[in-house]
Amino acid sequence: MVAGKLKDKIHEVEIIKVTESIQGLCRFEGFYLEDGKHLEKPEPLPDRKIHFIGNSITCGYGIEVRDSSLHFSPETENFYDAYAALTSRILDADWNVVARSGIGVYRNYGEAVSGSTENMVNIHDRVFYDKPFPKWNFLLYQPAVVCVNLGTNDFSENKGDTSLFRINYDKFLDTLRSKYPTAKIVLLMGPMMNTELLKGILIKLVHVRNIKGDDAFTFFEMSAQGSLGYGADWHPSREQARKNAAELAAYISKLTGWETIPFLQDTTITLLKEK
Repeated sequence: MVAGKLKDKIHEVEIIKVTESIQGLCRFEGFYLEDGKHLEKPEPLPDRKIHFIGNSITCGYGIEVRDSSLHFSPETENFYDAYAALTSRILDADWNVVARSGIGVYRNYGEAVSGSTENMVNIHDRVFYDKPFPKWNFLLYQPAVVCVNLGTNDFSENKGDTSLFRINYDKFLDTLRSKYPTAKIVLLMGPMMNTELLKGILIKLVHVRNIKGDDAFTFFEMSAQGSLGYGADWHPSREQARKNAAELAAYISKLTGWETIPFLQDTTITLLKEK
């Protein structure tokens, strides 16, 4: 049950699944209402739309604790307080997300340097991560901005093939442009394992697109983590996520002309206690 014994007035309910799909699926069945009560017509979704593509950083992996020595559990993950969801709320934008912890453009975390079959390029068009069908209908959601935050896992463990990474990323950008012909596509440099090697490849990918006449491709570098502590397994802390969200929201605001709304200043940070 979400809530009970509510006052007799209009209430607004927002239900968010805060863990990623590999932690299990969920299904919304509806509301039980008291006799004589009814649902009001909801406010329309924002016209502003952002599509985020990412890995554990986007999922909010480990964000509910402030201890890098702790390992992942579903209780430590919270997408709603990670940078993508926060950025969207700062911009009063609707969001659509494809993200999975450990995923890469060509190589997933801990897998062969030659590449992974279930990489983002190959699974991005799925409705459910672990099922090849049904396929997603891209016409259902046409974002104004697409933010891609990938690369951390491709070069994890000091491994990775730069040529395979670049080729697959470039192929992925072709796909994104074909699915979202008018969107601004931002290649993000995330706060975790953000090497000069990765940065150089991302900048060059954008530069090549720009030279070919597509100025809607841009690069944005988030502040690196460290000074604001860490979550589980050395992932970004909640404070780091808020800092990166503020940075990215300001960048997208300049890119699109969308105004931002202040809402984080007075929000208290609470963390799960270690068991």
